[in-house]
Amino acid sequence: EVYEFDFVHRPYSRRKRRFVQYAVINFTCVAAARRFAFIWEGRRLANAGHGLRIQAAPVQGRTPNVLYVRQNFAHGDARFDPLVFGRGWRVNFAVFAIVLYALTRRTR
Repeated sequence: EVYEFDFVHRPYSRRKRRFVQYAVINFTCVAAARRFAFIWEGRRLANAGHGLRIQAAPVQGRTPNVLYVRQNFAHGDARFDPLVFGRGWRVNFAVFAIVLYALTRRTR
């Protein structure tokens, strides 16, 4: 089976008390990312003053994204955690991040 994405994050700004105006989606293959961009580029969402702009993120891959969010967006509030999937099933972000962090520390 093929799952097209395995990580979705819309960061929350505590300072502004709202979600930021971008989201990160990690696609599992280039073809899925291209399909998404073809369909959604320029489309307007409800209450948006401009169309969507699709671009490659500086961090690529589920594991690097999970570790990046763990390090840079730790809120301690699960409501703002990214959605993480493994083989189509949602997995707990906090537990997954701890396990990945431990595994990356062991391989150094």
